[in-house]
Amino acid sequence: MKIRIGNDIRFNLTLKGNRNYDRANIKQLRCYFVNTSISNMCFPFGLGSCPKKCHMYHLDPCNSCCGCRWHHRYPTTPCNPAHGRGPLPPNHECCCCTKPVYNKCGGCSKCHIGCCGGCCNGCCGGCKCHPGHSCDNWHSCCGCCDFDARFYPYFRPGHCDVIEPMFDSEFRYLAPSKVLEGQNRIQTFFPAQEQFACGDYKLVVVVVMYESGWGKCDLHTYTIDYGYVVTLVDDESAPAGDLTIDVDTGELEGNDISSISMNSGNYKMNQNSELSFGGKDLNNNLYQLNIEYSAGYSTVYDPIGWTGENVQFISSNQSVLEVDAKTGKLTSHEVSVNTDVTITVTVGGVTYTYVVTVVAPGFNYIGFSSETDPNNVASILDNPSYFNKVDSIFGSYSIKNNVDDRYLWIASKEPIDGVYVAGIKQSLYGPYVVNGADLNFYRSVNGLIAATFKFNINK
Repeated sequence: MKIRIGNDIRFNLTLKGNRNYDRANIKQLRCYFVNTSISNMCFPFGLGSCPKKCHMYHLDPCNSCCGCRWHHRYPTTPCNPAHGRGPLPPNHECCCCTKPVYNKCGGCSKCHIGCCGGCCNGCCGGCKCHPGHSCDNWHSCCGCCDFDARFYPYFRPGHCDVIEPMFDSEFRYLAPSKVLEGQNRIQTFFPAQEQFACGDYKLVVVVVMYESGWGKCDLHTYTIDYGYVVTLVDDESAPAGDLTIDVDTGELEGNDISSISMNSGNYKMNQNSELSFGGKDLNNNLYQLNIEYSAGYSTVYDPIGWTGENVQFISSNQSVLEVDAKTGKLTSHEVSVNTDVTITVTVGGVTYTYVVTVVAPGFNYIGFSSETDPNNVASILDNPSYFNKVDSIFGSYSIKNNVDDRYLWIASKEPIDGVYVAGIKQSLYGPYVVNGADLNFYRSVNGLIAATFKFNINK
């Protein structure tokens, strides 16, 4: 089951096995969440190498997987608790020499046996390592060399403060847990603040029971592996909120759909165009379906990999606007006038309708006018002494203003990012919307002098 990372998760489950775990005899309960997706994460000293597609939080990722092997070195590594020890220079002696590092190359007078003949660029004599590298054993020479190819860029030059993550080598999190009322029922928690990495998590429960005649202390330990119980992801396709998972059934508790809604009740798209979930319409509205559940959590519908309730879309006019019954993808056809089409979406018995307007071909306008009211400007758009008609508003312009103190006006079918002069974005008022005009109106902040103006309009 996918859950969005950063949300508190509660797990209710039954202790498995052909036995009765008498609540009074449970002496210890330990629940571990084990991230199996990053067991080969890019950490040094036996914690593995960097796998592909590993999503981590609070830690800078490698420069490239699987080439870099180690983490960004100081000072790019932030002082975050997830990094382990802070990047402060330790008060230490050279690990492979008998006295502190000083003088050129550390001034070593004697090296330990097995230090490959010396460290610090060979200052101890006859170093078998390459110049500038430390010795084969990372425990040796960890303070007297400025570079170690194996640990770069994870290793901070000249110091024994390799940054280590604060979790065990098997990527296990010991979760809070408790025994519930009812036979063999327990509960465990995965708090949001402890979710430092995305990936697949399996649940392992360790129960220590009092059983007379078992061992020296009458204590019997049972280990129960529940397999994968949750996958933490970092996108809106997964539920978010205070969540409770029934491990026995593998479902969220309280997963009845209470309501559904779109980001906008009215979308606009040009004829002969397409709009899929995650895209934006002509008014820059995000095409997105939001689903609310009775337990208080929510999710965003993603047709790819959706495992929830059945989703169905129906168009009121397929000849003008087709909609894919499962994915909700819209495909518009040619129209002579702006045409409204109603789309009905049903999820788990809950229905919602929204309107999509298919926009007929038309023109964009650009020119100068002393008017400041967009309604007045809309009435003179067809006057060629004021405005030029253009098929696409985006591109480069060289337009002459013949009268001082007139404003630059832009009437665009699509929202614009702005007007740029020599790469610098200029301030505009708008967009204004005029009823019946089906255009976005923009105006320069100040009246302009009589001159020729060169600029770009960007999307």
